[in-house]
Amino acid sequence: DCGANVRVYTELFCQWVGEKGFVVAFEPFADSCDLIRERVPSCPWLQIENIALSDSDTTGKLQTGAESVENHIAISTEAQEDDGTVPVVISRGDTVCKRLGRMPNIIKLDVEAFEEEVLAGMGEMLASPELRNLLVEVHFKKLELRGRPMAPVRIEKQLRSKGFTTRWIDASHIFATR
Repeated sequence: DCGANVRVYTELFCQWVGEKGFVVAFEPFADSCDLIRERVPSCPWLQIENIALSDSDTTGKLQTGAESVENHIAISTEAQEDDGTVPVVISRGDTVCKRLGRMPNIIKLDVEAFEEEVLAGMGEMLASPELRNLLVEVHFKKLELRGRPMAPVRIEKQLRSKGFTTRWIDASHIFATR
């Protein structure tokens, strides 16, 4: 669950996989991680990773807004000292898979217009036949504001190049299957 926010999908995934499965919730906002722990308190097959995913292993700043849905990783030129940003660890999905020693079967991706970068950090995951499905929420307006209006086209192309069939299940979600 990439961009777990406050747990809605994380909780569902934990119920679906049960004790024989394993769920990893990625959420860069520490307060949201705390909410997940409160709302899914007794689930030993859940691992909460207080990190952001992207296309490199580095550190950055999380720009926080009045509501958690406004949180995003600050681009270096937009982050200033004491401007409402908090430090955050940024990792490639492939790096996390190696560290955990696990490959996902399903990925839900909701990363507020950083879909392309996160997928770029998942090259080995996307190539793995173990990964069967992805649900990608595409944030068109935010992508345009970032100067990336063609990102949805590139995302679909990248997924298809890794052997996935893609379809839009609504106006903002790509469902990819293998």
